[in-house]
Amino acid sequence: MDKGPFSTIEVSPDDRTTRRLSWEIRDAVTAPDPGVNIYKRRVGGDWVLMNPDAPISRAMFWVDGDETMKGLREDREYRLELIPDLSDTGTSLYSGAFPETGLFTKEGFMIVRTLLDNDRKLLKKSFGGVEGVLYPKRVHGPSCTTCSDPYLDGGSSDTCPDCYGTGIEGGYLPGIEMYMRYLQRGPRQIQTREPLGAAGDEKVSMTRPAFPRLHSGDLWVAAGTGRIHEVLVLAPGAVVEGNPVLYKQITMERLPYGRPIYDLLGEGTMYTPDQDIEHIQVVYNLEWEQTDW
Repeated sequence: MDKGPFSTIEVSPDDRTTRRLSWEIRDAVTAPDPGVNIYKRRVGGDWVLMNPDAPISRAMFWVDGDETMKGLREDREYRLELIPDLSDTGTSLYSGAFPETGLFTKEGFMIVRTLLDNDRKLLKKSFGGVEGVLYPKRVHGPSCTTCSDPYLDGGSSDTCPDCYGTGIEGGYLPGIEMYMRYLQRGPRQIQTREPLGAAGDEKVSMTRPAFPRLHSGDLWVAAGTGRIHEVLVLAPGAVVEGNPVLYKQITMERLPYGRPIYDLLGEGTMYTPDQDIEHIQVVYNLEWEQTDW
């Protein structure tokens, strides 16, 4: 697959009828919030723009619920367009075409769908699932000028109010609702509040599907607790056709209260920097539908 300006492109089942496209942009793109357009076609046909209202910005996924092409077929394909700078829409970079099943064969994609369906049931609260919000760490964009020191190889400070220790302005992308399931600690333990300024030495182990992908440095907030956990280590579990589809163990550490990131995310709020972010979760040609995993 020719990824062009993207370092990663993946397609995964979002539920029985929809697919989630996820991507990551190469580090060479330094614009703070480049835009992405998704195109789809039958092989040999004309490309159709799937997000005609506006390029997708400040997000790294899109959910395809297009009912004009029902069923899973190997003769349909996508491609992505990157607009590095939304103020200059005349400059675009493209990925190559890739099949509707992404990195999987049709048979592999069906196996993944079954695995994710089963795991989704375990993520519900009655099976120990905990609702929360994931904030992906920014990996591209302008370097923070508040705390980054070029003489220290771009070192940054976790007390910086502008990058929150990531070294990139803004620090994190808008939140994505996401359930996780505890491996070692019961969900009641995370509901216990501690005094502000308490040490952030609490580690928890979780599990969940590997879509969307998590990365070391991402943040997860359990809903209603005000606690922010940082992803440290990811251990893959089930693998299909060489691609991990479940995380066997996600190790996270609670960040100490008092860091500037708590001012940004608030006390257990479902904060997103841009409320217009809803357009990335529009199921095309259907009513708006909120994904919950």
